[in-house]
Amino acid sequence: MADILNRFSLVFFLLAIVFFVLTIIVFVVFKIPDLIGDLNGRNARKTIELMRHNNEINHKKVLDLSYRKIENEDNETCELLDTEETQSLIKEDNNEGLEMIDSLMLIHTKEKI
Repeated sequence: MADILNRFSLVFFLLAIVFFVLTIIVFVVFKIPDLIGDLNGRNARKTIELMRHNNEINHKKVLDLSYRKIENEDNETCELLDTEETQSLIKEDNNEGLEMIDSLMLIHTKEKI
């Protein structure tokens, strides 16, 4: 009887080791640490920190716009972009090729149906 229990003990101990190794393999294959990092925000913090570090290294201005100050009819000072360096994204004839198919109006009320 003691022999049988000893063998059972050995078999179950070996099965425990095999299942432990399988657990580690599955943990790595399904990338569980990355999933946990996404859920608790660790990966986002690392990415933001890396972006900040890259911005400090490459502190070049991405876009250098030149402005000129003008006064409008109400004597308020406004800043305008220089038109020589910019392009208008709106064409003068903006109805070209466009046709209104349907109009939609949304009405929000607190009425319960």
